[in-house]
Parts: sequence; structure tokens; C-alpha cells
Amino acid sequence: MGEPVGTVLPVYFIADCSGSMIGEPITQVNRGLTSLLDSLQSEPMAASKVRFCIIGFDDRARCHLEPTDLRSIESMPTMSAGGTTSYSAALSALYQRLPVDVQNLKSQSYLVNRPAVFFLSDGAPNGGDGWERVHDNLMAPDFKQRPNILSFGIGQAD
Repeated sequence: MGEPVGTVLPVYFIADCSGSMIGEPITQVNRGLTSLLDSLQSEPMAASKVRFCIIGFDDRARCHLEPTDLRSIESMPTMSAGGTTSYSAALSALYQRLPVDVQNLKSQSYLVNRPAVFFLSDGAPNGGDGWERVHDNLMAPDFKQRPNILSFGIGQAD
């Protein structure tokens, strides 16, 4: 491998898209994503250091934006809401994709900082969801791509 072309920070925005997010909460998420894009595009140096990924979840997780240099897109995807709240689905998707995404960035000759995750939800996960086990795997000291996770409540968060 040659000289690194730069250092990047993989950022994962994981948004609750369950039925309880219908209406104002999902509208706030979509507005926030648009505002974030506008802000980062007005700061190209900061934007060049981020590879932004959007994962929405309800009963299952869906990637709405692969890790992307936000300087290269015109608009954010629009999230919609429905289904139940499976934290396990969201965290499992993250656990599976982190090693792949980090390796892809390294293969492009980037130095990769520890991934950052912004997890937004308006409530508690499905009962018996089993998210704790997946979270423990993500936070295990031997998981090389262990992220920093910041959780945020939205709307009438429980």
C-alpha cells in the first residue's frame, strides 16, 4: 500500500423509522439530514473528512445511503416510517457492515478513524428484541471497528 490519500471518519446515522415516527418525528429527521448536508457542503474541508452512511430501521434495517463523500451528492434520501422498533436489526446491520466499510475505505488508501454512530429513536425497542447482545458485540474490545455510539431521543422519546 502506498502513501495514504487522507484520513476519513466513517459516520453512521441510524434513524428509527418505525410507525411511532410517522408525522412530525420523521419530518424532523428528514429536515435534519437536509440541514446537515447543507452545512457540510458549505464547509468542504470538513466534508472531505467524513464518509456518511444512513441506515433506517423498523422491523428490519435498510441502508439509505452507502458511506459517501457528501460533497458528491445533491440531496439526502427521504426517510419514511412504518413497522415496529427493532434495535437489534439496526445494530446487527451496523455490526455486519462496519468491517466491510472500513476495509473498503482502507483499500482506497485512506487512514480510517474510529467510526462514529448517531442513533436516533423516539422510544423503546420491541420487547425481547435482544439488542443488548448485539450492542455488547459492537462494544467488545476485540472488535476492531468498535464505534463510538451517541444515542439521541427524538419527538416524545421514551
